[in-house]
Amino acid sequence: MKIGDRIESSYLKGYFKVYDIKRGYRDGKDTGNILLLKKAFTGAMKFSFSAEKCHVTRCEKLSESKAGEIEKLLNANPSKRKKFDEMPPLFPCIQNMYFLNVGKTQAENVGETLKALPRYFTIEQFDDFVRRAGLIKHIDPHPEDPKSALTLTIYTQEWMVDGNKNMLFCAPVVGNMWGKLAKLDDKEWSDYTCV
Repeated sequence: MKIGDRIESSYLKGYFKVYDIKRGYRDGKDTGNILLLKKAFTGAMKFSFSAEKCHVTRCEKLSESKAGEIEKLLNANPSKRKKFDEMPPLFPCIQNMYFLNVGKTQAENVGETLKALPRYFTIEQFDDFVRRAGLIKHIDPHPEDPKSALTLTIYTQEWMVDGNKNMLFCAPVVGNMWGKLAKLDDKEWSDYTCV
């Protein structure tokens, strides 16, 4: 498969266009290609826009006739075509969430402290930073009400790794991220380098 191909997936419902292809890693092991996908239609050919990712082994290229049908529908609907073409590359991501036992002022202080982290960091670097910065005292592994607790969340993708294939995290956020689908903008977070 290549960028621009129209595909369907045994894992996701609908019809997608391949936006990008990344090499995925988990626990330091190569897991193969991950397709970054932009969805234009449901399986019933209704307009439905979203961005997803899926392992290449769960995807199949559409027939030329089906891909042609999708192009015709998009071309016949210029506003939908524009919406699809301009859809930001926000793809679901992996997140590590830590519950915080802090008030509003302390939460702001935690947020300010996190600005000292490098743009990308391994989980080991993060844990070391949290210890050294004295933030460990604010982490509550068993909050009374997780749904309303403040959280500290860091994000990664399967392809964001260092030279040793350790996942690189980014974008620490203090807030309430419980139950929210985490997405990272592929363009904004594509400047990492394998060291």
